[in-house]
Amino acid sequence: MIARRVTTRAAGGAARSGFTLAELLAVVAILAILAGVAIPSYIAIVNSSKLKLAKSETKRFAGLMKTFNLEHGEKFPPLGYPGNEGDLSVLVQAGYLDQPPINPWGSDTYYYYLEPNPNTGVYVPIVYCMSPDGNRITSIDTQ
Repeated sequence: MIARRVTTRAAGGAARSGFTLAELLAVVAILAILAGVAIPSYIAIVNSSKLKLAKSETKRFAGLMKTFNLEHGEKFPPLGYPGNEGDLSVLVQAGYLDQPPINPWGSDTYYYYLEPNPNTGVYVPIVYCMSPDGNRITSIDTQ
């Protein structure tokens, strides 16, 4: 395609040059194609990063729960939710966290429950949060 500059004369007689409509439409089409390729890739990278952050945070919070357990005489914080689950607000009250944690998607918080270790029978905390697609991301997924 051969591009041609359009030259027009203004009212005062000075020449003005500009782009043709076809050239402008071609640029817009190229930008739309680039955006169509880049935006889904960007969204996939952001979602992957949030998932990795959630896995890392659940593992970190499980470690804080174990530290709480050791420093408070082998006694985990009380569980107060139906299904024998608790939130991590007790870690804020005990000074382990500055504020209650919120998961990377901002829609939920982190919870924990106690589960016996199959090898030792000792109860260990399992920290989890929910992803937007309904999957439970737990601290045991990252060990």
